Amino acid sequence: MKKKIIHGLLAALTLASTTMFAANVNQTFIAHRGTISDNTLVSRACHRMHNKSKDAIGAVVSAAAFYRQSHNHVKLAQYFGDGTAAVPTGLINVATYAATTTGLNSGQIDPQTATNIASNMSGSVALSPRRIEAGAQLQWSQSLDKLVEGLSFDVSAPVTYVRTSLRPTYTGTANALAASLGGTKGLANYFGGENLGKSVVVGTTYAVTLTQAALAKAIINPTHVNTTQVADVKVALGYTFLKKARSYRLGALLTGNIPTGKKPAGVYAFEPLAGSRHFSLGGGLDAWANLWRAEDGKTSFNVRANAVYSYGFAAEEIRTLGLTNYTTGRIADGQYIVVGDEGTVNMMPLANVSTLAVKVTPRSRVEATAGLTFNYERFAASVSYNLFYNQAEKLELTGAFDQTTYGTIAKTGFDGSPTADDLAGAANLNTFALPDGGTTKAFSPNSEILAPGLASSSNVQALDLGAATTPEQVVHKVGADLSYGFGGSIPVRAAVGGEVELSSNNASINSWGVWAKVGFGF
Repeated sequence: MKKKIIHGLLAALTLASTTMFAANVNQTFIAHRGTISDNTLVSRACHRMHNKSKDAIGAVVSAAAFYRQSHNHVKLAQYFGDGTAAVPTGLINVATYAATTTGLNSGQIDPQTATNIASNMSGSVALSPRRIEAGAQLQWSQSLDKLVEGLSFDVSAPVTYVRTSLRPTYTGTANALAASLGGTKGLANYFGGENLGKSVVVGTTYAVTLTQAALAKAIINPTHVNTTQVADVKVALGYTFLKKARSYRLGALLTGNIPTGKKPAGVYAFEPLAGSRHFSLGGGLDAWANLWRAEDGKTSFNVRANAVYSYGFAAEEIRTLGLTNYTTGRIADGQYIVVGDEGTVNMMPLANVSTLAVKVTPRSRVEATAGLTFNYERFAASVSYNLFYNQAEKLELTGAFDQTTYGTIAKTGFDGSPTADDLAGAANLNTFALPDGGTTKAFSPNSEILAPGLASSSNVQALDLGAATTPEQVVHKVGADLSYGFGGSIPVRAAVGGEVELSSNNASINSWGVWAKVGFGF
């Protein structure tokens, strides 16, 4: 009986770990937790200071400089790469047109006539994403005891520089055809947003010229992209309702996030973003307790913990939707497949037309932090743990999408049939089955397809909201800091610290960071 129980527990743990650690692949967008949230340990330092002067206004003003760099490039590469959740890769694989692959087919990104398709580009793009964040955070903490005993107010705002790059490495074969067919151009040219110079003549009796536009959205930049912005403003109202001097405190928190971040444009994959576009409201508890204090009062151990639940409200963003097939599921990196426009006999990467305005709802978030502090005279040393959880986002298309204009092109090339518009030929073009609005339909595995009410069919394709949706995020942060207090009529405390983040899946940007902070009591 004991063995059966143990085996059952092991099986349950195996199933749970398989579910928890399943990799996310073929995604087009990853949401960052936000600079203020990521600075949670920075915000705690130098927070509890008191100017004992009878004329003090009860304020603590502080400034912190911070630097943070992602370290989970392998997991992030799998997130943006192809493969399956069970067998993810950190690549965008472009196999030759005749090969069976979980990635892209060369005929999907470099369409040619049937006689030329064997000579088009192929290969792979190895990804190694990195995000760097640096800036200064200003913080004002104000006691409102003179108005209401136990009431306080806090506001924080970081000015942040963010730099991101997928750091691509290319291998493979360039197009070996004539210049008018994209000759000498390879994957670096295509994914980097360069025009291939393609002007393909198809058809015989009614010959037409097909052009291929350069990738204009979700570009994989060869170096890096950066931005500088105020990364949101956080406000918090606190009320201490239970306390005993020098022993313990318990209070309630009401928090809000005022968005100041730039709207995502979708021009680059792994776009540099610091703040958010979303208002949020939340509430929680904040507690402090003294665990031990020496008789002279100069040495002590304290513990402080808080937990806040908040809800992020919907706002419009620009994101690149992927592509899915009703029979086979999400198409690996389908946003890079070239599609045809029946009306103009032009070709373009799907991302050019699937980068659309969507309503994004971040939904529920939980942030909890606990830490121990050792005080010795003017010195203080702390170790802290922070848990961050964010529910999977909800996305809805906000506008209409013409479901009859665009279609994917046959992998085996154009058939060259004598039609005035070769892209209109059934053998060459599979038009999307899309609605004219934002209705969504649940689809396995874990995606939403904009194609409600359609029967399953091997040639029915649709835009995939799931590819642009950031999944559930769980991040663990640990950190430590050392501070020293000095000053005369105006007390001053300076602190330095470091931190590192880990997560249970690949849906989060994990970083290590260092920071320095100085606070003044007034």
